[in-house]
Amino acid sequence: YLDFISKRTEGSTEYTTKQVVGYATGELFRFSDRAVSAVFGAEFREEEIADVPDEEAQKDNYWGFTSAGITAGTQDVTEFFTAIEIPILRDSPLGKDMTLNGSWRYTDYSTYGGDDTYRLGFNWQITDLFRVRATSGTSFRAPALYELFLGNQTSFANAFANDVCINYGDNYDPGTNIYDNCAAEGLAPDFPSGAGAPSIRTVTGGGAGLKAETSDSWTAGIVLTPDALNTSFAVSLFDIEINNTVANPSVGYLVFTCYNSPGKTSPFCDRVSPRDQLGYLTDVNNSPVNIGAQRSRGVDYDIVFQKEFASFDLTVDITATQLLEQDRELFDTLDVFDGRW
Repeated sequence: YLDFISKRTEGSTEYTTKQVVGYATGELFRFSDRAVSAVFGAEFREEEIADVPDEEAQKDNYWGFTSAGITAGTQDVTEFFTAIEIPILRDSPLGKDMTLNGSWRYTDYSTYGGDDTYRLGFNWQITDLFRVRATSGTSFRAPALYELFLGNQTSFANAFANDVCINYGDNYDPGTNIYDNCAAEGLAPDFPSGAGAPSIRTVTGGGAGLKAETSDSWTAGIVLTPDALNTSFAVSLFDIEINNTVANPSVGYLVFTCYNSPGKTSPFCDRVSPRDQLGYLTDVNNSPVNIGAQRSRGVDYDIVFQKEFASFDLTVDITATQLLEQDRELFDTLDVFDGRW
């Protein structure tokens, strides 16, 4: 009987990467009697994903459980890169050492397209005690194979935990967006009238229209290294902005955001299917999506104590971050969070 009602299932996931990298490095010339070094190179990658769920999952034969499709896709990635380090001065009236370095990279994805990124770094050791440093740069991340080619996966979410219209009369006041949107669909404040509600089916698949995530950032700070204390103190300002953030919003988040918008005008409402004749939610699509932009601005603090003893070395590193501002743009809606630690 056990063989009749049960079965051993097995799936497989295989990632394959082929990579070729070549570069040349060396001294370009000398500046202030110091070498200006650089590197130039190129890289080619071929990436492939093959995820094959058990055949019963593919056929949706698991009662009350998830189903899964085959995920398969390939992409070629071509990159060109260079980096350079320039010593500006050493042991001069302006400081003990000053160095500027920079790097640049162009990346092209066969499944998406290309973009370039850069990084600049500045380091100025004014005295043995005092150092100034700063960086500026960008990043670029095209959608991953899994995000692009994921075969549709289905699962089930508890309606009572994710449908904001269940007993909305007890949870929300008339005049609020959720109360008004639920009432506009003909649902009673004590919906549902019965004791239970069917699960919500969720569908997750690849996002063919996903855009690449990009970012811009800069940092600037000072470092104090008093030798007598065996301790270094660092304070750095940072500002990071990420655009076209890719996320997999949860079912509860999608439903809440949709019904919490005036007249259900949130773009997330396109991912929530209309209710059935009894008023129950049936399907929600929580596939990857570009949700907007994020920006963080704050201060990093770092204290490092190092001491050599007769039988051991001791290092104590204390770090803290003060978040001055954090903005999140969800499509066209901007939320601003107060600064905090």
